[in-house]
Amino acid sequence: MLWFAIPYGISTIILFLNIASAPYWFKIAYCLGIYFIWGIVGTFINVPYGAMVNSMTSNQIQRTELSNARSVGSLGANVITTTIAPLMCSTCYRLYINLYLLLLNL
Repeated sequence: MLWFAIPYGISTIILFLNIASAPYWFKIAYCLGIYFIWGIVGTFINVPYGAMVNSMTSNQIQRTELSNARSVGSLGANVITTTIAPLMCSTCYRLYINLYLLLLNL
């Protein structure tokens, strides 16, 4: 898992590079390729967490409960990330626009 932390970070940064001046076909190919690489590296990080349950307990019921808890935790984190982060970004964006307009009026 730790071996892929740096490639995951690098691929995440590359995923969000600004390529606005590139041709359209390159943008599509770039997005597909980088997102594919990002997903593969993310899988290398995520799979050991799923396999870790087998080493934690030999009881099948406890394994099921741990797996369910992991799924619920992931769902909760995704809901928080997809609802709160955009609200924060839109609030920051509005503040930025208001500050920009204020500076233009000076």
